[in-house]
Amino acid sequence: MNQPASDGTAIAVRWAIRIPTLLLDFFFLLFFLMAVGHAFLHTREFGPIFVCLFPPAVCYLYVHSPITRTSTKLVTALFLAMISLGDVMAYALPQFGKDPLPGTSPHESAVLSWYIGSYLLFVVVILPPVLFVRPLIARYQKRIAEFSIITCFLGLLLWIIMAPFVISIMIRFLIEGPLPNAN
Repeated sequence: MNQPASDGTAIAVRWAIRIPTLLLDFFFLLFFLMAVGHAFLHTREFGPIFVCLFPPAVCYLYVHSPITRTSTKLVTALFLAMISLGDVMAYALPQFGKDPLPGTSPHESAVLSWYIGSYLLFVVVILPPVLFVRPLIARYQKRIAEFSIITCFLGLLLWIIMAPFVISIMIRFLIEGPLPNAN
């Protein structure tokens, strides 16, 4: 007969599942804070730092909130992972910094280019399906939804039209780096 797992075994299994995600969170947060600290040391301005820190801070709170839906946790964890890889990608793909933005080094330009690309990819490609499909699922399950059906369908239609363009721009961006400055 199958015996129910003891409390000690259940706790060990829970921690065995959580430890890799906690380690990933730690390293993503560490890489991101190193990149922000590096940018702050060179600019000494709080405006750009606030813009870089606020969305990931909100996402980090959503990931670790006990009342957040699982889909929201997955999407925000994906966003945090994308943002955290900015400093690593600046070393891995040096073409990002080949045409630096005014007042930045090639490395800082590469990191900023990655952040801009990550934000665009997240906002235009990843977030809309979650934002507009979730209310449709809620309505199907006879629960209260955040948006009406017509809003969801129009949002998904716009996403279907825009996502291929953004994906193609992102692929071009990854291959060729940012567009040259128009002088």
